[in-house]
Amino acid sequence: MEQIEKATDEACMRERIRSKVCESDEDARAIGIAVAEHTEWRRIGYVMGEEGLEVYDPERDPTAVRWAREEQAARLERARGEEAERERRAQARQDRAGELRLDFPLDAETSRRLRAYAAAQGVTPQPPGRPARRARPHHQ
Repeated sequence: MEQIEKATDEACMRERIRSKVCESDEDARAIGIAVAEHTEWRRIGYVMGEEGLEVYDPERDPTAVRWAREEQAARLERARGEEAERERRAQARQDRAGELRLDFPLDAETSRRLRAYAAAQGVTPQPPGRPARRARPHHQ
């Protein structure tokens, strides 16, 4: 318990010192951290007193247990989201691998017939809103 009191006093002192020299956003963040540390050490001291602990045990701290459960749930949720994103990207790669893009000029009649055939197959010859690029002639 003595160590907790010492840590609480040190955190309080850091909080006071930093609050006197607040000149930038970084200083303000440092003050926020100092306040949080001071508050946490006071909370731990209170839990130890309530539980009659000589040594802090996070497993006997209801708040720490709840935080650990919440962090574990958040990690699991992040992992699920990352897995879903990997699956989405893999599917997108698979979809792109099955695409065929040809870009060459056609006469009007051939173009009309190709569009009619593509429409009958449920395929569009070029993405809507994207102009076709002209093929460059090859010089020999």
